[in-house]
Amino acid sequence: MQRLLAVFVVLLMPMSGCLMVPGDFSDDIFYDTEQFGLEYGIDNWEMANEYVKNPNNETTSATTYELDVDFSGSESYNPDVWIDHLWMAPNDGSPAQVVDANTSRNLLYTPQGYGAFNLRYGMVLNTGDVYRSNPVGQNNSLRDFAPFIRSAWFEFEETRVTEFSQLYVDGPNEASLGPPEAIRIESTVSNVVDLQFDPVDVTWSMYGPDGILLLNHTETVGYGDSFTWEWGFDENIPFGDIIMVIEGDGSATLSHTTRLKISYSGFMCHSETSRICPR
Repeated sequence: MQRLLAVFVVLLMPMSGCLMVPGDFSDDIFYDTEQFGLEYGIDNWEMANEYVKNPNNETTSATTYELDVDFSGSESYNPDVWIDHLWMAPNDGSPAQVVDANTSRNLLYTPQGYGAFNLRYGMVLNTGDVYRSNPVGQNNSLRDFAPFIRSAWFEFEETRVTEFSQLYVDGPNEASLGPPEAIRIESTVSNVVDLQFDPVDVTWSMYGPDGILLLNHTETVGYGDSFTWEWGFDENIPFGDIIMVIEGDGSATLSHTTRLKISYSGFMCHSETSRICPR
């Protein structure tokens, strides 16, 4: 679990029916540090979901992590000013949420799928003034903006077959700010004991959403032996679904356990390599 603690003096922006854009700050009393302070904690800002899939491309289990932004440490120094409600804009295709501050001081959210998201959150005072998290700079980099991150692990297993199914890795949420940073592969293939007393050449191939071969690798697995292939790459990763194909000679009995991590850790917002971030 990831826990962050942020202590800020609240910078407030007037709100007239919508959130104001960065730079539209007013010269009001809330710049006076004696008027209002904000302390909040964040759990699970950057995590990796886990998905187990069967040979029919069905997800049999999913482990996801809930984001928790906790404003319970906030305090008003002015008796005429208080938090009216909290808000969150996930920017992953889900609707924004509003929480009555008299009911809860926590914003809870589980994202749709995985990726890097321009998630925003904040609060609105009884005066109508709004606090917006993470003001955005002009160069679209993590120096000014840290996207909300969900990476993904996909796990597959097949036992005692002569031909493996294609392994489908679901692509990121369409609202993700860009493609993954890296892909990591951990795959163990076993040449199971049977009446075929021969070694077998096993080839791993990965294809992008356009059908272009991204990588392949071949190893000879001895009779009754296993081989684990571990590999990772972080260049020219496409945005979309990925297919992993593991092939033997069609006669040997094989088993495999394969895990692929689609990683957004360290995601950067470069207009040359991904969608402009934030957008």
